[in-house]
Amino acid sequence: WSIPTLAEVQSLLELDEVLIDYYEGTESIYALVITKTDNHFVRINSAHKVRSLIGDYYDHILTKKTTSKDTSTLSKRLYQNIVAPLAPYLKERVIISPNGILFQIPFAALETSSQMGDRHYMIYDHAISYTPSASFFYFMRKIKEEHKIRKALLVAPEFALKGNGKKTIAMRSEYFPLKENIHEVTAISNYFYRSELLKDSSATKSATLHNMSEADIIHFSSHAKSNKDAPEKSHMVFYQKTGYEEEDYKLYFVDISERNIKAKMVVLSACETNLGKIVKGEGAMSLANSFFYGGAQGVVASLWLVDDQMAKELMSSFYTYLDKGFPKDLALQKTQVDFLKEHDGVRSNPFFWSAFSVNGDTRPLHFRRPDFYLKWMLFGLVAVFFSLYLRRHLRNKASKNLLS
Repeated sequence: WSIPTLAEVQSLLELDEVLIDYYEGTESIYALVITKTDNHFVRINSAHKVRSLIGDYYDHILTKKTTSKDTSTLSKRLYQNIVAPLAPYLKERVIISPNGILFQIPFAALETSSQMGDRHYMIYDHAISYTPSASFFYFMRKIKEEHKIRKALLVAPEFALKGNGKKTIAMRSEYFPLKENIHEVTAISNYFYRSELLKDSSATKSATLHNMSEADIIHFSSHAKSNKDAPEKSHMVFYQKTGYEEEDYKLYFVDISERNIKAKMVVLSACETNLGKIVKGEGAMSLANSFFYGGAQGVVASLWLVDDQMAKELMSSFYTYLDKGFPKDLALQKTQVDFLKEHDGVRSNPFFWSAFSVNGDTRPLHFRRPDFYLKWMLFGLVAVFFSLYLRRHLRNKASKNLLS
């Protein structure tokens, strides 16, 4: 790949999109803001100050304390420091290419109002997606093939009971039993005419790898573990049969990055799938990034631990909007806004709704649901019967004419 020019990147942006390419320097953070018609280079703020804010905010958001004034204050300060200087150039759809520690920010959850008590999140006004770089955006957007979904691979392993035998673990980590992951993929399978549904004991690593290369959509609902110190050890977990070694049921970074993946969208409905060691020029060495290396065009992934019940709820809504023809970034925006309307108290905390993000290609997907084919089959049968009836009617009429 040759590096595209600024004009080439601009040519593939829509009028309602802006691409923000952040650069983390030694002393300051900068942003190249690109729209369809113009571009701006903006010095944001002290890099040290922003790094400190991000570290504090990330630690606070993981406490899940929705009433925490500190979390809200940090969110507002982050917005004022890294987004507000770019506000005059923002569009309805914002594509962000983070850099360095900025990869840890859920921009959707940043609070845009400086007034205390006003928790107006960025997601209310903007559909947000991410791209590893402006070059990656250009080459993904340049692909002109239709995003028709012919086959989906849906994977949800069953995990053996541990401890006292009660299925009470809510997070998709530590390999404890999950209550909702199988329900999640079973419901999603109804959107597709052809789907390979690997659930319970059939959701093995070998079966997944066997089906992965031919799928247009790959959806994992499972456990995952990020290793920021050793990215090659980051992995997703599959059904573990008796006698299995770790490599038999864990899908590692290298297992994915060296595959030939043709998927237009990969959904990693598991913990920490967008989290990884930050490598200069490469971004976060996350499981999401491994799918990009393997050839995937778009990946939906998470920044932290994911609540099992909330993940199922978010994914159900996300696919509903995808099925209606919305681009991926707008589908996730509507999903997250709906979630905030329906939940208050602890559940309205960004921890529960802002972990997932759309990365890479955002274009809409064209599902072919079972009822789509059923309608055409019924139409075809009606047409055949009408044709037979018409031929018989004309033949009878011709016979009567001959007799008369």
